[in-house]
Parts: sequence; structure tokens; C-alpha cells
Amino acid sequence: PDFDPEDVELIPSGRLSLLFSGCDAASMRYATPGRILRRDLVRLTNLAGLGCSRGVSSKAGRHLTGSWYDPQRAGEGFVLEALDDGRLFMTWFTYDADGEQAWLVGEGTIGDGRSIEIAAARPVGGRFDDEFDPDEVALTDWGTITFRFECGNLSADYAGPAAFGSGSLELIPLTLPVGLGTCEG
Repeated sequence: PDFDPEDVELIPSGRLSLLFSGCDAASMRYATPGRILRRDLVRLTNLAGLGCSRGVSSKAGRHLTGSWYDPQRAGEGFVLEALDDGRLFMTWFTYDADGEQAWLVGEGTIGDGRSIEIAAARPVGGRFDDEFDPDEVALTDWGTITFRFECGNLSADYAGPAAFGSGSLELIPLTLPVGLGTCEG
């Protein structure tokens, strides 16, 4: 609740390159002064309405896909992905009460695409380097986020632990995939 966008400091940390070798595979190269990290990547999700050499089974919720933020809280925001199987995957890049980065993830069923409740979890314990161990990452229950959509308007009501509190955000799109549009009748 005490978030102040003026407190957000963007610190350059390196250079990231992605090389796509196909529809479902890529390699990543992340370079900082004195260090280079390489990873092979595979596709985790398929966006509804944007098939890639496979049939699209659902276009439900595709108007939600993109990155969204509340202009009153610039410096944090959501990445939403309407998936081919009728689910909405969410990542919320925000901050905890101490001002430290906090990423929340979750998924919910799209249904009519107008109201979607997501049980959010916070991954903790990971690290971004050659010593990454997936067994060190734990998902801790965080609370709920409910998205409400009315043709071009998206809001997020959240209820988390005491350190985060609860509230509502009025979101606007920052980025949207080409060809998906922002409204479904």
C-alpha cells in the first residue's frame, strides 16, 4: 500500500540476447561485466489465438494477453497469458514491504473472460546464475488476485498477507501481441 513509483530505481545489470532456433526452442545469453551466462530454453506456454505449427484449441481470453500496469504505480505490473487450453497464467512483478522485488505467479480458468480469480504464489529461494538449483525454489501461498475485464478496461483486486495488504489496481496495456486485439464480444 505504500508503493511510490518515485522510489523505483532502474539499474542496468547487463545485456540479454535471445536466439530462436524454432517455434518451441531458444538459447539465452546474459552478459555482465566479467561474466557470461548461457541457457537453452524451451517454450513453457502457448498463447491462445497464436498457434505455432499446432492447431489452436481456444481463443478464450486472448484479449487479456499482454503486459499491463497501473499508471499510478509505474514500476510494477502484470504479464498475462491466455493459454491455448483455456487458462490464464499471471506473473505480477511487484515489491514487498521492504522494497525488495517480489514476483507472484498463478493461473486460473478463463471462463467468460470477464472475471478470473487466481490463487497467487510467491517463488522464493532461487538465484540467477550458474549455481541455480530448481530444488531450492519454493512456492509460498500468497493470496488471491481477481481480474475483471470490460472491453478495454482491466482491473485487479488483490488480497495478500498483511505485509502486502489488499487493494485494487486499474490497469492499462503496456504491450499487446499483434493481431489479438483488446476486446471480445
